[in-house]
Amino acid sequence: MIYTILSLLSNAKVDLPSNYPSQFQVNDSGASLLDSILNTVYFFAGAAAVIAIIVGAFWYITGGDNPSQVQKGKNAIIYASIGLVIVLAAFGITGFVSGSFV
Repeated sequence: MIYTILSLLSNAKVDLPSNYPSQFQVNDSGASLLDSILNTVYFFAGAAAVIAIIVGAFWYITGGDNPSQVQKGKNAIIYASIGLVIVLAAFGITGFVSGSFV
């Protein structure tokens, strides 16, 4: 039954208007390319900061009686949080400047 539904859906034809925007259209705008690159960088920087916060929390929780391990976890959380705030601020500033702030 699922195979039949999938085969019917795969043969479906959809007529879109000629001015319909496609995600595969090539945009000649250099600003659009820069926005795409910056958004990718912001995504990976934000993901790295979140991972660093999680790792720092793990170090903090598992530090137990080892004060250097607890301090290492605290520092990782603090510095990763500061980095995340900087990434979010950069995202907001570049979005505002480029006019694509949503």
